[in-house]
Amino acid sequence: MGRIIIPIELRRQRRIRRGVRLEVTLEGDRVVLRRHGPFCVFCDSAEDLRPFRGKHVCYQCIMDAR
Repeated sequence: MGRIIIPIELRRQRRIRRGVRLEVTLEGDRVVLRRHGPFCVFCDSAEDLRPFRGKHVCYQCIMDAR
């Protein structure tokens, strides 16, 4: 089925929630996992993102910070 199991400790540390899509690439002899597409660095939302210092932040998190 093409699945990779990521230990819960690593998922919590990297804030990888269930259902989050990851890109799988090879770099030399390493398998590299990256989030697919942009997500908010605070809540992992993919909606209404704004660029901020090279990162993505959703509008709701911006408003919550005020």
